[in-house]
Amino acid sequence: MTRLASVADYEREISRLDAVISRLSEQLRQSPDFATEMELYTLEQRRADVQRELRELGDERMPGHEVDLIFNGKPVDHNRLSAAFMGSVLLKVQNLIRTLRAGDTENVGARGRLPQAVLRSAELHFAGSFVGSFGMRLEALDEQFDLEGNAPLAPTLKSFLSLVEAGDDTGELLGRIAEIPSRAAKQYEDLIAELSDNEADLRIIWPNTSGVREASLRAVEASRLLVTLREVREDSHGQYYVGTLDIGNRRHGRFGFLTDEGETFDGIVEDHLIDQLREFYDTRCRAWIETREIRHQRTGAVKLSHRLQELQHVAE
Repeated sequence: MTRLASVADYEREISRLDAVISRLSEQLRQSPDFATEMELYTLEQRRADVQRELRELGDERMPGHEVDLIFNGKPVDHNRLSAAFMGSVLLKVQNLIRTLRAGDTENVGARGRLPQAVLRSAELHFAGSFVGSFGMRLEALDEQFDLEGNAPLAPTLKSFLSLVEAGDDTGELLGRIAEIPSRAAKQYEDLIAELSDNEADLRIIWPNTSGVREASLRAVEASRLLVTLREVREDSHGQYYVGTLDIGNRRHGRFGFLTDEGETFDGIVEDHLIDQLREFYDTRCRAWIETREIRHQRTGAVKLSHRLQELQHVAE
Protein backbone atom coordinates (compact mmCIF):
# COMPACT_ATOMS: atom_id res chain seq x y z
CA MET A 1 0.00 0.00 0.00
CA THR A 2 1.12 3.56 -0.67
CA ARG A 3 0.81 6.47 1.72
CA LEU A 4 -1.53 8.33 -0.62
CA ALA A 5 -4.69 9.45 1.14
CA SER A 6 -7.07 10.94 -1.43
CA VAL A 7 -8.12 10.51 -5.04
CA ALA A 8 -6.32 13.76 -5.83
CA ASP A 9 -3.13 12.33 -4.26
CA TYR A 10 -3.37 9.27 -6.52
CA GLU A 11 -4.03 11.37 -9.61
CA ARG A 12 -1.04 13.60 -8.88
CA GLU A 13 1.17 10.54 -8.37
CA ILE A 14 -0.03 8.96 -11.62
CA SER A 15 0.56 12.24 -13.47
CA ARG A 16 4.07 12.50 -12.01
CA LEU A 17 4.85 8.91 -13.04
CA ASP A 18 3.48 9.51 -16.54
CA ALA A 19 5.81 12.48 -16.99
CA VAL A 20 8.89 10.51 -15.88
CA ILE A 21 7.89 7.46 -17.95
CA SER A 22 7.43 9.64 -21.03
CA ARG A 23 10.86 11.24 -20.54
CA LEU A 24 12.62 7.89 -20.00
CA SER A 25 10.84 6.32 -22.99
CA GLU A 26 12.11 9.09 -25.24
CA GLN A 27 15.58 8.78 -23.73
CA LEU A 28 15.55 5.00 -24.28
CA ARG A 29 14.39 5.44 -27.89
CA GLN A 30 17.26 7.75 -28.65
CA SER A 31 19.91 5.86 -26.69
CA PRO A 32 19.11 2.26 -25.65
CA ASP A 33 20.49 1.47 -22.21
CA PHE A 34 19.85 -1.49 -19.89
CA ALA A 35 19.81 0.60 -16.69
CA THR A 36 17.28 3.02 -18.18
CA GLU A 37 15.21 0.10 -19.42
CA MET A 38 15.06 -1.40 -15.92
CA GLU A 39 14.19 1.99 -14.36
CA LEU A 40 11.40 2.40 -16.90
CA TYR A 41 10.07 -1.07 -16.14
CA THR A 42 10.06 -0.32 -12.39
CA LEU A 43 8.18 2.95 -12.90
CA GLU A 44 5.60 1.29 -15.16
CA GLN A 45 5.02 -1.35 -12.49
CA ARG A 46 4.68 1.36 -9.86
CA ARG A 47 2.10 3.17 -12.01
CA ALA A 48 0.11 -0.04 -12.48
CA ASP A 49 0.18 -0.68 -8.72
CA VAL A 50 -1.03 2.85 -7.90
CA GLN A 51 -3.81 2.62 -10.52
CA ARG A 52 -4.94 -0.77 -9.18
CA GLU A 53 -4.88 0.43 -5.58
CA LEU A 54 -7.01 3.46 -6.49
CA ARG A 55 -9.51 1.23 -8.26
CA GLU A 56 -9.68 -1.24 -5.36
CA LEU A 57 -10.07 1.40 -2.64
CA GLY A 58 -12.80 3.47 -4.27
CA ASP A 59 -14.37 6.46 -2.53
CA GLU A 60 -15.81 4.35 0.28
CA ARG A 61 -12.37 3.25 1.56
CA MET A 62 -10.51 6.47 0.96
CA PRO A 63 -9.44 8.10 4.26
CA GLY A 64 -8.83 11.52 2.72
CA HIS A 65 -10.59 13.86 0.32
CA GLU A 66 -9.96 17.23 -1.30
CA VAL A 67 -12.67 19.76 -2.10
CA ASP A 68 -12.20 23.03 -3.97
CA LEU A 69 -14.46 26.02 -3.25
CA ILE A 70 -14.18 28.70 -5.94
CA PHE A 71 -15.89 32.09 -5.70
CA ASN A 72 -16.82 34.94 -7.97
CA GLY A 73 -18.96 38.04 -7.70
CA LYS A 74 -18.95 40.89 -5.22
CA PRO A 75 -16.45 39.40 -2.69
CA VAL A 76 -13.82 39.40 -5.46
CA ASP A 77 -12.58 42.99 -5.62
CA HIS A 78 -9.74 43.98 -7.95
CA ASN A 79 -8.35 40.44 -8.11
CA ARG A 80 -8.58 39.99 -4.34
CA LEU A 81 -10.98 37.82 -2.36
CA SER A 82 -12.36 39.16 0.92
CA ALA A 83 -10.71 37.30 3.81
CA ALA A 84 -13.72 37.97 6.07
CA PHE A 85 -16.07 36.44 3.52
CA MET A 86 -13.82 33.43 2.91
CA GLY A 87 -13.46 32.79 6.66
CA SER A 88 -17.21 33.02 7.23
CA VAL A 89 -17.96 30.62 4.37
CA LEU A 90 -15.33 28.16 5.58
CA LEU A 91 -16.86 28.10 9.06
CA LYS A 92 -20.34 27.52 7.67
CA VAL A 93 -19.16 24.77 5.32
CA GLN A 94 -17.27 23.11 8.20
CA ASN A 95 -20.36 23.11 10.44
CA LEU A 96 -22.50 21.71 7.63
CA ILE A 97 -20.04 18.93 6.76
CA ARG A 98 -19.77 17.88 10.41
CA THR A 99 -23.54 17.63 10.84
CA LEU A 100 -24.01 15.80 7.54
CA ARG A 101 -21.26 13.41 8.62
CA ALA A 102 -22.95 12.75 11.95
CA GLY A 103 -26.29 12.25 10.22
CA ASP A 104 -24.83 9.43 8.14
CA THR A 105 -24.59 7.26 11.26
CA GLU A 106 -27.02 8.56 13.90
CA ASN A 107 -30.07 10.68 14.60
CA VAL A 108 -28.78 14.23 15.10
CA GLY A 109 -30.81 16.54 17.32
CA ALA A 110 -31.40 20.23 16.66
CA ARG A 111 -28.89 21.02 19.42
CA GLY A 112 -26.15 19.36 21.39
CA ARG A 113 -22.54 18.36 20.90
CA LEU A 114 -21.48 16.03 18.14
CA PRO A 115 -19.26 13.03 18.97
CA GLN A 116 -15.51 13.67 18.96
CA ALA A 117 -14.99 10.93 16.36
CA VAL A 118 -17.33 12.79 14.00
CA LEU A 119 -15.65 16.12 14.63
CA ARG A 120 -12.23 14.64 13.89
CA SER A 121 -13.19 12.63 10.81
CA ALA A 122 -14.99 15.60 9.23
CA GLU A 123 -12.37 18.21 10.10
CA LEU A 124 -11.52 20.41 7.11
CA HIS A 125 -8.07 21.96 6.68
CA PHE A 126 -7.11 24.84 4.44
CA ALA A 127 -4.67 23.40 1.91
CA GLY A 128 -4.09 26.40 -0.31
CA SER A 129 -5.55 28.62 -3.01
CA PHE A 130 -5.26 28.60 -6.80
CA VAL A 131 -3.52 30.60 -9.45
CA GLY A 132 -5.98 32.33 -11.76
CA SER A 133 -9.10 31.86 -9.60
CA PHE A 134 -10.38 32.84 -6.18
CA GLY A 135 -11.13 30.26 -3.56
CA MET A 136 -9.63 27.60 -1.37
CA ARG A 137 -8.69 23.96 -1.43
CA LEU A 138 -9.85 22.05 1.63
CA GLU A 139 -8.53 18.70 2.82
CA ALA A 140 -10.17 16.18 5.11
CA LEU A 141 -8.14 13.25 6.43
CA ASP A 142 -9.35 10.75 9.03
CA GLU A 143 -6.03 9.35 10.24
CA GLN A 144 -7.84 6.77 12.41
CA PHE A 145 -10.06 5.59 9.53
CA ASP A 146 -8.58 2.09 9.22
CA LEU A 147 -7.96 1.67 12.97
CA GLU A 148 -11.44 2.59 14.19
CA GLY A 149 -13.51 1.48 11.20
CA ASN A 150 -15.26 4.84 10.91
CA ALA A 151 -17.84 5.35 8.20
CA PRO A 152 -16.33 6.92 5.06
CA LEU A 153 -16.60 10.64 4.37
CA ALA A 154 -17.55 10.16 0.71
CA PRO A 155 -21.35 9.89 1.34
CA THR A 156 -21.15 13.15 3.31
CA LEU A 157 -19.50 14.96 0.39
CA LYS A 158 -22.06 13.48 -2.00
CA SER A 159 -24.85 14.86 0.23
CA PHE A 160 -23.19 18.28 0.26
CA LEU A 161 -22.87 18.45 -3.51
CA SER A 162 -26.39 17.07 -3.98
CA LEU A 163 -27.78 19.95 -1.94
CA VAL A 164 -26.05 22.50 -4.15
CA GLU A 165 -26.98 20.61 -7.33
CA ALA A 166 -30.67 20.81 -6.37
CA GLY A 167 -30.49 24.59 -6.73
CA ASP A 168 -33.83 26.31 -6.13
CA ASP A 169 -35.89 23.48 -7.67
CA THR A 170 -38.45 22.97 -4.89
CA GLY A 171 -39.08 19.27 -5.51
CA GLU A 172 -35.40 18.37 -5.73
CA LEU A 173 -34.55 20.55 -2.74
CA LEU A 174 -37.21 19.02 -0.48
CA GLY A 175 -35.98 15.55 -1.41
CA ARG A 176 -32.43 16.46 -0.42
CA ILE A 177 -33.50 18.13 2.84
CA ALA A 178 -35.59 15.10 3.78
CA GLU A 179 -32.44 12.94 3.73
CA ILE A 180 -30.33 15.14 6.03
CA PRO A 181 -30.66 16.17 9.70
CA SER A 182 -32.81 19.23 10.39
CA ARG A 183 -29.75 20.91 11.95
CA ALA A 184 -27.88 20.44 8.66
CA ALA A 185 -30.79 22.00 6.74
CA LYS A 186 -30.57 25.12 8.94
CA GLN A 187 -26.78 25.24 8.48
CA TYR A 188 -27.23 24.99 4.71
CA GLU A 189 -29.65 27.91 4.90
CA ASP A 190 -26.97 29.89 6.79
CA LEU A 191 -24.44 29.13 4.04
CA ILE A 192 -26.84 30.19 1.29
CA ALA A 193 -27.65 33.40 3.22
CA GLU A 194 -23.93 34.21 3.28
CA LEU A 195 -23.69 33.78 -0.50
CA SER A 196 -26.88 35.74 -1.13
CA ASP A 197 -26.01 38.63 1.20
CA ASN A 198 -22.57 38.96 -0.41
CA GLU A 199 -23.82 38.43 -3.99
CA ALA A 200 -21.30 35.63 -4.43
CA ASP A 201 -21.16 32.77 -6.92
CA LEU A 202 -19.95 29.39 -5.64
CA ARG A 203 -18.42 26.47 -7.52
CA ILE A 204 -17.50 23.21 -5.77
CA ILE A 205 -15.11 20.63 -7.23
CA TRP A 206 -14.60 17.18 -5.69
CA PRO A 207 -12.22 14.69 -7.38
CA ASN A 208 -13.42 11.12 -6.80
CA THR A 209 -12.96 7.69 -8.35
CA SER A 210 -15.84 8.27 -10.78
CA GLY A 211 -14.21 11.42 -12.13
CA VAL A 212 -14.56 15.02 -11.01
CA ARG A 213 -17.92 15.98 -9.56
CA GLU A 214 -18.87 19.65 -9.72
CA ALA A 215 -21.77 21.74 -8.43
CA SER A 216 -22.29 25.47 -8.75
CA LEU A 217 -24.67 28.16 -7.56
CA ARG A 218 -24.87 31.70 -8.88
CA ALA A 219 -25.66 34.62 -6.59
CA VAL A 220 -29.08 35.20 -8.17
CA GLU A 221 -29.92 31.50 -7.66
CA ALA A 222 -28.76 31.71 -4.04
CA SER A 223 -31.18 34.59 -3.44
CA ARG A 224 -34.12 32.59 -4.81
CA LEU A 225 -32.99 29.49 -2.94
CA LEU A 226 -32.83 31.39 0.35
CA VAL A 227 -36.49 32.43 -0.07
CA THR A 228 -37.44 28.79 -0.71
CA LEU A 229 -35.48 27.49 2.29
CA ARG A 230 -37.18 29.99 4.59
CA GLU A 231 -40.57 28.69 3.42
CA VAL A 232 -39.79 25.09 4.40
CA ARG A 233 -41.33 23.62 7.54
CA GLU A 234 -40.67 20.28 9.19
CA ASP A 235 -42.67 17.90 11.36
CA SER A 236 -41.65 14.49 12.71
CA HIS A 237 -43.24 11.59 14.54
CA GLY A 238 -42.40 7.98 15.30
CA GLN A 239 -44.23 4.79 16.16
CA TYR A 240 -43.92 1.00 16.29
CA TYR A 241 -44.94 -1.07 13.29
CA VAL A 242 -45.20 -4.85 13.00
CA GLY A 243 -44.22 -6.40 9.71
CA THR A 244 -41.29 -7.74 7.70
CA LEU A 245 -37.87 -6.22 7.13
CA ASP A 246 -37.66 -6.95 3.40
CA ILE A 247 -34.59 -4.83 2.58
CA GLY A 248 -31.48 -4.59 4.73
CA ASN A 249 -28.56 -2.93 2.95
CA ARG A 250 -25.71 -2.90 5.49
CA ARG A 251 -23.20 -1.27 3.16
CA HIS A 252 -25.33 1.79 2.42
CA GLY A 253 -27.28 1.84 5.68
CA ARG A 254 -30.71 1.54 4.04
CA PHE A 255 -33.80 -0.46 4.97
CA GLY A 256 -37.16 -1.48 3.55
CA PHE A 257 -40.09 -2.50 5.76
CA LEU A 258 -43.52 -3.93 4.87
CA THR A 259 -46.13 -3.72 7.63
CA ASP A 260 -48.81 -6.37 8.22
CA GLU A 261 -51.32 -3.81 6.90
CA GLY A 262 -49.43 -3.44 3.61
CA GLU A 263 -47.79 -0.06 4.30
CA THR A 264 -44.21 0.25 3.01
CA PHE A 265 -41.29 2.25 4.37
CA ASP A 266 -37.76 2.74 3.08
CA GLY A 267 -35.03 4.95 4.42
CA ILE A 268 -31.96 5.22 6.62
CA VAL A 269 -30.84 2.76 9.31
CA GLU A 270 -29.42 4.06 12.60
CA ASP A 271 -25.78 3.08 12.89
CA HIS A 272 -26.28 0.96 16.01
CA LEU A 273 -28.72 -1.26 14.08
CA ILE A 274 -26.52 -2.02 11.07
CA ASP A 275 -25.23 -5.30 12.49
CA GLN A 276 -28.77 -6.42 13.37
CA LEU A 277 -30.11 -6.17 9.84
CA ARG A 278 -28.92 -9.65 8.93
CA GLU A 279 -30.55 -11.13 12.05
CA PHE A 280 -33.96 -9.55 11.32
CA TYR A 281 -33.91 -9.69 7.53
CA ASP A 282 -36.95 -11.39 5.97
CA THR A 283 -38.50 -12.08 9.38
CA ARG A 284 -41.60 -10.71 11.07
CA CYS A 285 -40.54 -8.16 13.66
CA ARG A 286 -41.45 -4.95 15.47
CA ALA A 287 -39.80 -1.76 14.26
CA TRP A 288 -39.72 1.79 15.57
CA ILE A 289 -39.64 4.09 12.56
CA GLU A 290 -39.33 7.86 12.72
CA THR A 291 -40.97 9.78 9.88
CA ARG A 292 -40.02 13.34 8.91
CA GLU A 293 -42.37 15.44 6.81
CA ILE A 294 -40.75 18.30 4.89
CA ARG A 295 -43.33 20.77 3.58
CA HIS A 296 -42.99 23.84 1.37
CA GLN A 297 -45.57 26.31 2.66
CA ARG A 298 -46.15 28.29 -0.52
CA THR A 299 -46.62 25.38 -2.94
CA GLY A 300 -47.79 22.68 -0.52
CA ALA A 301 -45.16 20.25 -1.85
CA VAL A 302 -44.27 17.49 0.65
CA LYS A 303 -41.42 14.99 0.98
CA LEU A 304 -41.21 12.21 3.57
CA SER A 305 -38.16 10.45 4.94
CA HIS A 306 -37.95 7.47 7.29
CA ARG A 307 -35.33 6.35 9.79
CA LEU A 308 -35.23 2.90 11.39
CA GLN A 309 -34.32 3.31 15.07
CA GLU A 310 -35.24 0.03 16.80
CA LEU A 311 -35.92 -3.64 15.97
CA GLN A 312 -37.55 -6.22 18.23
CA HIS A 313 -38.52 -9.87 17.80
CA VAL A 314 -42.24 -10.65 17.74
CA ALA A 315 -43.58 -13.69 19.58
CA GLU A 316 -45.58 -15.81 17.16
